[in-house]
Amino acid sequence: MATWIVKADRRQADYDQVLNRLRELEQSVQGLTVIAEPPEHFHGADDDGGFRDFAVMARLTHQRNEALEIVAEELLLEFGWLIDLAACE
Repeated sequence: MATWIVKADRRQADYDQVLNRLRELEQSVQGLTVIAEPPEHFHGADDDGGFRDFAVMARLTHQRNEALEIVAEELLLEFGWLIDLAACE
């Protein structure tokens, strides 16, 4: 099972908008599971003091890494640099 972490820039990304898009993708990509962080964890994560403040928003899992790559493309097309994705080892 492939797992990726979705992070978003807390200073500029809208949590609800990104989460709604993740839920839409979960419904349209067969086998995709989205495990969202509660909003209080996202908004309350430690601030590293950087210009961009990324916090974990969700974990995505799927049997095939290629499916997660497609989801990543969709997120980046819609949200650009407000989103960061990383594969879990």
